[in-house]
Amino acid sequence: MHTPFYNSKSTKIAFVADGIGHLEMACPHLSSSSGSSGRGRSTTSTKFRKVGAFLSPGVVFVVPAGHPFVTFAESNLQILCFDVNAFGNNRFTLTGISEAFALQNAVKHKCVLKGMQRHRPLLADPSLSEDSK
Repeated sequence: MHTPFYNSKSTKIAFVADGIGHLEMACPHLSSSSGSSGRGRSTTSTKFRKVGAFLSPGVVFVVPAGHPFVTFAESNLQILCFDVNAFGNNRFTLTGISEAFALQNAVKHKCVLKGMQRHRPLLADPSLSEDSK
């Protein structure tokens, strides 16, 4: 799994080379809730509809610009991706990078501290030995 994101300008064309997984994408074009006034302006905010797909070897999928998506691997998912119209593209993550890394680092620190509590040091400090007193 990668962090959900969308591209500002580029369209992603992807080919599943190996493995099994899932794709989830948010699509504003399939939503039936956006209305328009008589003058051609939208009267409601843009709403997205979730689209999902099963990924297996040989599947090709396209993610248009502005469509948030994420892939989940069930077994060794390998995807070959091409970004078309990528000049000047910006990649926007939907989860703040700092929050994701902060959570990851907190878990790492917790595991390290638990490990240190279980194990005795390999080398004893000579200044604390009974013989040196």
